[in-house]
This record gives sequence, structure tokens and C-alpha cells, in this order.
Amino acid sequence: MTADVSSASESGRPTGSHPRLMPVPLDLAPVEGQWVSATGLAGGLSWLRAESRGEDLIISARGHCDTGQDMWGPVRAHVFAAGRLSTQGHALIADFERGHMHTQIQTYHAVGVLVVHAFHQFKDGSRQAGYFTREFFVPDDGKTVRPGRPTYRKLDIPHWSGSRNPAALTGTWHALAPAASQQITTLECSVASGQLRARADGVEATAQVYSDAHYPGNPPAFLATFEHGDMRVHLQARVNRGVLVVCEYTEFTDGSGRRDYFIRECYQL
Repeated sequence: MTADVSSASESGRPTGSHPRLMPVPLDLAPVEGQWVSATGLAGGLSWLRAESRGEDLIISARGHCDTGQDMWGPVRAHVFAAGRLSTQGHALIADFERGHMHTQIQTYHAVGVLVVHAFHQFKDGSRQAGYFTREFFVPDDGKTVRPGRPTYRKLDIPHWSGSRNPAALTGTWHALAPAASQQITTLECSVASGQLRARADGVEATAQVYSDAHYPGNPPAFLATFEHGDMRVHLQARVNRGVLVVCEYTEFTDGSGRRDYFIRECYQL
């Protein structure tokens, strides 16, 4: 995913004016441990493990279809705080290369549950469309009954593509609580040359579209990355009952020591 910064307007986003802060290590306890899927979706993950090594968080995972010693990772995760002023590790992004497929997981922690979005992109030249799954994970305390088999039917490969029509995503989306968002108040989505383009605060980026693996009639989700000079925003968006639910993972790139953070927002047309 690449961002076109030629049309960027940096007004309102000061750069180079932040005093360097002494970085404070995040408390990784909220996301650390072994987590098991309470959802059991075919094509998704059965469990994941997050363990700290110094200030790093290392992630391993296993898919529902994997058996024996099959395991994803371990890989280093990028951890985000629960807001600008928080010292709690709250969300993470981790990338797995698995031969024919690249998978990125994006998570956030809420009321004791880890919400896991897994975005799968094929690399084998088959032209199969990328898809995503969304599952809820709980701590694996030995008492949780793991789903013996996926809740839904096993995914049939020819149908993994689901719907990739971005029409339901296009338009100008407005934040429902702009005072709380403090970052992206409007998000414009359009299609140009067959690609979905997203524009936020004057910066435009090409979005990668992923179909919903288990509800193929639903609009697709998308990922986009926006470059703002002093920060990089990884944005995930999907439509839920007419509302665009957006997860923002903000990464500071100016060496100021400011803490990377996560927020979740909702938008409407």
C-alpha cells in the first residue's frame, strides 16, 4: 500500500516542532499471553500467543486449518497504546509470510477480549482475491472450551473472493464524534482506474480491498496507509449496518519519542 503525498496539505499537522520525549516502555500485560478464538471461523485463527522479550512483543499464531507443528511466526509485533496519553499496550499489528500467502493481523483489546482482524493476500499467482476474517479471542486459561470445528461451513476456495465491489464504500464519510476523533474528521472514498482511493486531511492513498470471508454479500473492508511527514496512519475500515467502522493505528516517524497509539471511530455518509 503506497500513499500519494503530492496532494498533501500539512496545515494543522505541525512537524519538527515537538521536543524529544524520553520514551516510556509500554505496559504489554493487557495483550500478553496465549489467546484462543471463541468464534471458530474457518479461514481464521485458532489461537495466538503474545510474549514480551525486553520491550518487544513477539507473536505466534495458528490457523484453524493448520495441524501438527504448523505455526505462524514468531514475528515481532508493532504495539500501540490505548490513546495518546496511555502507557497501556492496547493494539498491535503483525505480519506473517506463509509461502503462498501474506497475512496481516490487526488487533485491539476491549473489555478483556482481543478483537482480531486477519487480512489474507494470496501470492501464488492464482489471482484469488484477498479476504479478511474478524474474530474474538479470550485468554486461554485452560477452562475455555475451544471450538471443535469452525462455526461456519469450511471455506470453499472458489468462493473466498466474496464481494470486492467497493461501491458501498464510496462517498464522503463524516466522523460521528469529531471532537473525540481529533484526527480524521472526514474520509473521502472514490474509485479511479479500478482502484479504491481514500483521502483524509488532504492526503490520498491507494486502498487494498479485502472481501468478507464469511458474509460474501457484505461490502469489502479496506486497508490504507497515510503518510503525514511526522506520522504514518495505518487505517482499517469496514461497513457495519450502514456505518463505516474505522480503526486507526498511528505511528510517529519523527523521532520525537511520542507514543504510537490506537483509536477506533465511526463514520456516516
